[in-house]
Amino acid sequence: MYLRKQTLEELNLNELATLADQELDSHVGELRLSNYHQWLLPQLVQHFSTWQILGDGRSTVVHNCRQLRERALWRLLRVTRSRLINQQTKYPEYGQLVPLLLLAHKRYHNRAYETWRDYPGLEWLVEPELYLAMTTPQPELNRLELQEIVAHGLTTLAGRPKPAQSTHRLTGVTSGHPLYGLPRLLVVQLCQIWLAHPSIRHSNMILDSGNWDRMPQPLVEWQPIPRKEIIEPTMTTPWALV
Repeated sequence: MYLRKQTLEELNLNELATLADQELDSHVGELRLSNYHQWLLPQLVQHFSTWQILGDGRSTVVHNCRQLRERALWRLLRVTRSRLINQQTKYPEYGQLVPLLLLAHKRYHNRAYETWRDYPGLEWLVEPELYLAMTTPQPELNRLELQEIVAHGLTTLAGRPKPAQSTHRLTGVTSGHPLYGLPRLLVVQLCQIWLAHPSIRHSNMILDSGNWDRMPQPLVEWQPIPRKEIIEPTMTTPWALV
């Protein structure tokens, strides 16, 4: 896609508004939007800060998406974030644990994430996998139990260690395991692996399903890694459910 300017207006995204859910990720991948993530995601967050928030999520989407372009931009909230950012651990401030629309209202309107907890229809405003992790109760596990789970889960079946910062899934989470059946991102949050690792996590993220604004204490000791600061991815649509 040739762009004259690095702006949302230059992107031809209207087709996203009419795609079926199962086609969305692959089409965004074909558009290679991840090539533009360093300016696209901050601009997308700023765009969502202009939305008028109504009494429920569906009404809010319908009200703010009267044009095809607006609908296409909303559907970027539904895309798996890896389609919008290739290396999420390098750019965690917009990674999959970050609810982009909620971040927009936190950043520009000082609205805490927790204020959305009882908001009806929140699932229309948050990427589906993150919404599932946010709204699933945590198991009752203490710090020592979680540390033991992480230690075992970061060891391969062959007995080799796996790096916590790049591990999406723990080893051995099968039937009978304390974390079996939990959403993948909730396990990431609880066990502080991948994007939730203390050396990677960011204040933009939701890291605790019990308190969306809480930054949990690190489970294990770690050494911070210096990282360059970045300045400022069946069709289900609310307007189709009339």
